[in-house]
Amino acid sequence: MGITEYIASLDPTSFEKFIADEFLPKLGFKNIKWVGGSGDRGVDILAWKEELDGIHKYAIQIKRYTSTKIGEKTVRDLYTSMKLQDCDKGIIITTSDFTVDATEVASKLNILLINGFQLAKLIQQNQVRVPMVSPTKISEDSQIIENEKEDIKEIKVNEGVYLDIDIENVINKAENLVGKYGNYKIKRTEAILKRLYVFQVKIGYNLQNDRRRKVLSSQIALDGAGEDVSELLETPMQRTIMASEVKYEKLNIEYPKIANLAVELLKRRLPNYSQIIDISKELKKKAWFLDTYNIIFQVELTEAIVSINRNKLNVSFKPIDNDKLEKLALMEIKRETELKNSPKISRNKDGYIIDYQDDKVEIQIELNEVGKIIRKNVRITKDYAIKLAQSKINGNIVKVEGNYDVFLSGDYLYKCHVDSSSKNVSCNKIGISLISAQKIALENFINSMFSKPMKTEYELRDSWIILESGVTGSVKYEISLDGTIKSLNKDINENYVKIFIANHGYNLQSIKNQDKKIFAFAYDSNFNYEFAWKTSGELIYQKSKVNDSYAIKIAYSAFNMQGNCKENLMREKESVNVDLMCNNMHYLTKISDSGKILSLKKVPDIASIKMNNIIFIGYKEDGITIKTDNGNKFEYIMLNYEGSIIRKDECNKGILNKLKCLKLDSEYKPKTKNPLELL
Repeated sequence: MGITEYIASLDPTSFEKFIADEFLPKLGFKNIKWVGGSGDRGVDILAWKEELDGIHKYAIQIKRYTSTKIGEKTVRDLYTSMKLQDCDKGIIITTSDFTVDATEVASKLNILLINGFQLAKLIQQNQVRVPMVSPTKISEDSQIIENEKEDIKEIKVNEGVYLDIDIENVINKAENLVGKYGNYKIKRTEAILKRLYVFQVKIGYNLQNDRRRKVLSSQIALDGAGEDVSELLETPMQRTIMASEVKYEKLNIEYPKIANLAVELLKRRLPNYSQIIDISKELKKKAWFLDTYNIIFQVELTEAIVSINRNKLNVSFKPIDNDKLEKLALMEIKRETELKNSPKISRNKDGYIIDYQDDKVEIQIELNEVGKIIRKNVRITKDYAIKLAQSKINGNIVKVEGNYDVFLSGDYLYKCHVDSSSKNVSCNKIGISLISAQKIALENFINSMFSKPMKTEYELRDSWIILESGVTGSVKYEISLDGTIKSLNKDINENYVKIFIANHGYNLQSIKNQDKKIFAFAYDSNFNYEFAWKTSGELIYQKSKVNDSYAIKIAYSAFNMQGNCKENLMREKESVNVDLMCNNMHYLTKISDSGKILSLKKVPDIASIKMNNIIFIGYKEDGITIKTDNGNKFEYIMLNYEGSIIRKDECNKGILNKLKCLKLDSEYKPKTKNPLELL
């Protein structure tokens, strides 16, 4: 590759910077200011140079073309920009060449032209440092990129052609557009021309309120389909066009029809209420106009077609041939590893993906739609990372995070970082081993769940997460890496409750599971028990109640009696009342649910009291009250619980003593006949 071609392979920005930073200083230019990019007003570089006749300010334009020649329009544009920038001299530097017209105009406008040959010669003569690596255009893997190329040349167009675009500028824009996708070169260009008819049309007319004859005359330009393209007449007609190939689109035209359309177009321009007097039409000339300009590029592994139509630019890409994709894939994979398997190539919305994997390495290459490598990721496989880590630490794999942190459990827990590129392994001890964590969980489970676990699961987070499951339920442990139980979550079942009750020596009566709670009822020889647990293992309450037989036993013991009494019980909310009736006496005992004696009382049996005409008899807090009917009066008696009379009243019958009798009834009225209610 020659110097010119090598420099031309730089992208436009890099080429301009090379000229500003390396080339111009070697030629004696000072105060060099690079102003390239969009909006440069036709000037890429401003620079000053001291010459024999004084110091001159230069406006410099850079054109990195491969085969497109620079025309006189570029020269004139630079001359205009020189005046705007207050420059007295100008230079155009290109990697291609100039047309004859451009050379003639430049000599008159004090503008120096440096073509590709001259540029290479000046670089060699002045020992200008050339960039070592060409950042864009054709890659060194030239066996993948086709080398087809057709020169762009000036092609003569008989009858002339109207252009509404600047081909040099369009090619430059197309190169900038395509260059964003990858390495490129122009293969060829196509100019598609359509026929243009120019008519001179005259219409004589007058107005309703002005009968003087007036004339409307204009040139009308129509294409072969009869469309008005008169705006093209504002551009100068050219005799040649820059292209690799010119294609003429010819239509079977009915001349009278086209001519009539030209007349109709001019009629639309007449004032309102015009009356046509006469019409004349004449075909002044036939020419061509540029309808579409196609620039075909080789871009990386495919072709791009940039089409310009009415100043609208559109780019399209051909799908990449599978053979080229496979060739690129194999070449890139072989750079990284020994090829063992076939790569997989898939298409996505942005381009192509190449995936490769063997026992040691994973490679993913992302290509854009022209086959340029956008991203390449090479790393060892997860299995190989584990193998490398286990070569350092004798332990079992716990988990792998990221690329790649391998956690191994041996005598301790180790974290080994395996560099996915260099394969270097560094390991650190970070906590207790899995076996140690499981041992802590096992001991706690046996002690708190009354069974051995039948199944163990684990997970490593910031702590060990151990899930133990057995016949009595499960427990999820969070054990810190220093061996402390940070938290545990139980989930007990009915078996847990059964074993709990059995361990306490109770007999299970019934059990039920309801609303995430477990209720159990049990008993032993002296008490009945009620329990409630949450399924999380929390004991909500435990209640005990002394049973009937034990309550009676306590009552006999309280009165130092051996038995053989009539026994009666009455349950209250948190206690039980026991009545032992022997020898016409009630021996009363109030016992708490826990079996504690709360009170004792001994009262006579009211059934053993024999009196005539008893109206009522019963118990009050402090004794027994009796009311009898003794003929002409009522007699009231209160006995203490030892049987002695402690009060006695009487009330004569009759209306006059009714109030007294009612009062005594109230005072002597018994509370109950059931001695158990006295407790």
